[in-house]
Amino acid sequence: MNCEQYQELLSDLVDGFLPTEDRNRIESHLSECVACAEVRDDFGAIVAYCQEHRGEYDAVPNERALWLRISNTIEAEAIGASPANVPSGANRWFRLMNRSWQLSFGQLAASVAAIVLVVSIASVIGVKQLSGGSGVQTAGLNLGTVNVALEDRYRQQQQAIAYWK
Repeated sequence: MNCEQYQELLSDLVDGFLPTEDRNRIESHLSECVACAEVRDDFGAIVAYCQEHRGEYDAVPNERALWLRISNTIEAEAIGASPANVPSGANRWFRLMNRSWQLSFGQLAASVAAIVLVVSIASVIGVKQLSGGSGVQTAGLNLGTVNVALEDRYRQQQQAIAYWK
């Protein structure tokens, strides 16, 4: 047996419900295993506290309803975590949108930082391309030829104004 199997029997050991041979086997394991012995001591402390303080607290008004609520919550979480409630023909988008997104503060902060970084890099690259560094072409035109074309257009407009005057 491993420690997990021994720890499952510790509650029965503390309550005194184990047969003698099982109790002896567990006690020999507890003499060698410090972790299991600590768990046994914790169980013993809990049982002793409960016995000392029995009757001090009021009972839950509707104990049956409370246990049903707890049970339903556990079942709902188990069903929600399993892929059994996803339709068989569901695509990736459906699975993505119907997923429960629960992020810790650190995960949320890292996600926001990653988005800001990607947008910043894309903005810097876009601005550099539009500002026209040496040899950079925008929409298939060299910025130098665009400037010459604008100067020609300006000169033509000035000539037309002078003509009409």
